[in-house]
Amino acid sequence: MTVNHIIKNALDRFGDPVRAVDYKPKDNNTERYYTFNYTSFGTAFSDDMPGYEKYLLWVHFFCPTKYDSVQRVKDTIRALHNAGTTWAKAINASDSEGQHIVFECEMTMEVTDG
Repeated sequence: MTVNHIIKNALDRFGDPVRAVDYKPKDNNTERYYTFNYTSFGTAFSDDMPGYEKYLLWVHFFCPTKYDSVQRVKDTIRALHNAGTTWAKAINASDSEGQHIVFECEMTMEVTDG
């Protein structure tokens, strides 16, 4: 399973759109949604090959200013952790246009042949 599938599966249960990279809903009725991006690099090298791929993940949750996001933030952190990430740090990057919560976490996956 890819990192994209893992993150999407972890967050789909909330019923809001979940998309990799940049996403802006075309439907103006979509008030809440997630996007995510990541950087990856090899680690635990042996014979010039990485044993693992480490992913530095940023998951973004967007919602209206009026939405009470406190429980959703807690639930998102738990969902990501249950999917195999480290415990996420939640950063409030909101502005006058709406709430924007950034979750920073990591995930490591074994590198396999094929």
